[in-house]
Amino acid sequence: MSCIAPDVPEEPAQPTVNKFAAADIAAILRQRGCIQAGREISNEAALQSWLARAASLLGPFVPGRATLDSLLELLFTYDADAVLRQTASHGVLARSGAREVIRELAHRFIEGGEMDSDRFKKIIEELKAAVPYRSRAMFHPIRIALTGRAQAKENWTRSSCCWTPPRSSISPYP
Repeated sequence: MSCIAPDVPEEPAQPTVNKFAAADIAAILRQRGCIQAGREISNEAALQSWLARAASLLGPFVPGRATLDSLLELLFTYDADAVLRQTASHGVLARSGAREVIRELAHRFIEGGEMDSDRFKKIIEELKAAVPYRSRAMFHPIRIALTGRAQAKENWTRSSCCWTPPRSSISPYP
């Protein structure tokens, strides 16, 4: 008797369907007050491009509008005081090396430039070279610094690190 499974043809992978478009992203941001109705937008083309990119990056990975809204919230809502009041944040930030990781991350972000997936990967590789911490000791402080959340409820790297909104068109402060 053989322990090797017989050759079974693999079923082709189902493409991930994107249920959301740029208009859905815009509607959520209008509802949050990040895009104000009636306000003149200095670069409509850049805004539409960003909305389309956000929809293409996030849409295939969310089951519904509530999750999409939650991911967009990571981009436009950050209250450092509230983060520091959370017990879970204290647990992460009190760990050995957490401050060093956040400091190194800040140095990489201060360098500026457009944030995309490749740049974020490069930053992570640079952090690995700069600090002796890995896994939870490195990624939990990064998550708090970027999202304000100690626990990941969704793919936070996709929303908070993979793209930069056009600053002249969208305001995080309604």
